[in-house]
Amino acid sequence: MSQNVSELAYQTEWVGEFWSDDLLGLTFSPPSRWIAIADQVYANEDANLEEAVVCNAKIGVALHDAAIGCWNSKYYYNIERPESYIKRVIDPTFEPNLFNPLSGEGGISPSFPAYPSGHSTFRSSFS
Repeated sequence: MSQNVSELAYQTEWVGEFWSDDLLGLTFSPPSRWIAIADQVYANEDANLEEAVVCNAKIGVALHDAAIGCWNSKYYYNIERPESYIKRVIDPTFEPNLFNPLSGEGGISPSFPAYPSGHSTFRSSFS
């Protein structure tokens, strides 16, 4: 039983690290993740260079436009991040559980407003 739980915990941790996309210099940025996924599709589908270039250009434009719209909305609505609210109102000693799995650095929190989600925006524009 514990082996199954351990394996599940490992898989859950691996999936979380794989999709984190938040550690500059260590992981993909969210837009880069989607371009890398498209590259895998090109390889699996034996796409030619012209198809890959055209598709990457379209993906790049979509991701760029999505970033502009998302960050404009983030600062328009200016919704405080949950961990910032908790520190300000509830518990000044609170530290978020976000951490760099490679360096062990903890308390990581983006320095921009929470809403809307950049990750979701990039994902939907890629679709």
